[in-house]
Amino acid sequence: MQGGRSGNNLKVSFTALKKKIRLFRCSRFLLLLGCLSMLSVSAGASSYPIRYHNDQGLRRLAMRDVAAFYGLRQSMREGHVYWRGAGGSAEFEVDRRRAKVNGTRMHLSHSVGEHEGQATLGEADFRLLIDPLLRDAALPPQSVRTIVIDPGHGGRDEGTRGSRYTEKEVVLAISRHLAWILRQRGFQVHLTRTLDEFIPLRRRAEMAREAGADIFVSVHANSAADSSVRGFETFILPPAGTPGTYTNRAVNVKRPGNDFDKQNLRLAYEIQRRSVVRTGTVDRGVKHALMEVLRPLSCPGVLVEVGFMSNRREERKLGDTDYQRQVAHGIAEGIIAYSRIVSR
Repeated sequence: MQGGRSGNNLKVSFTALKKKIRLFRCSRFLLLLGCLSMLSVSAGASSYPIRYHNDQGLRRLAMRDVAAFYGLRQSMREGHVYWRGAGGSAEFEVDRRRAKVNGTRMHLSHSVGEHEGQATLGEADFRLLIDPLLRDAALPPQSVRTIVIDPGHGGRDEGTRGSRYTEKEVVLAISRHLAWILRQRGFQVHLTRTLDEFIPLRRRAEMAREAGADIFVSVHANSAADSSVRGFETFILPPAGTPGTYTNRAVNVKRPGNDFDKQNLRLAYEIQRRSVVRTGTVDRGVKHALMEVLRPLSCPGVLVEVGFMSNRREERKLGDTDYQRQVAHGIAEGIIAYSRIVSR
């Protein structure tokens, strides 16, 4: 009995010491962020405290703590925040929504903040962008067998038009190459259209559900008023309560496709990074937008913009069969990488 009392006293003393250490850390952060709040995030069987403060209804996390959660070192220089370490790398712009994770451009839901010299990150960007990219275990396990490829537009809807080609014909050619590559790798692949025909957007999502799709990829080509703009970009739905890339107004309605926010993000990231490397084009990043074809999906889904028809040089490349194959290989490599990550 005597030994039991001594053990209890030691346990109480150790608990009190831990409380004092936490209180000291929080008190020090109080000077910086004006709060005494701790967010506990899980990493396997353990948890990790991340300090935060509330800014006009938005919870902002201390980026130095977030970096430490992944075993990364943080530095700040000339309006940029850098994370470096064995677990990956990231670069953020203070007061901007642009970032790079492992060298691939990403667009945040909220701008990076700065308070008393300390950088802060919106909680949604931590949970639904940073964590799914830097920690594979954040993604739910998934078996990827059936893939639905959606060549955009078709029939009376030709999409955007370049000087020689139309979007509908370019994306159909790329989608056919993509389907062939994926079938060679053992996937079951369905195309929403194989001919020049018009299919309503909602019907495309229905076709994915009827096929039992594990992922959905809609293939498009872009256009811009500035003919010098070129490059590859990938779109996913904005998580509920966050704005799209080209607006500051939050989307407060949760769509069926939002059930897969983390998977959407990782799939888009893998496709974006590998397509840029494969084609050597400009990395325009992963972005958020309320794309109608993505809203009703019953599986992870993305919409890729393979290039700009309004750029004469890029249009010529998009009309070239060899380049179409390169684009298809890049998308396929991203899909295969995603499949390997979630099929654990």
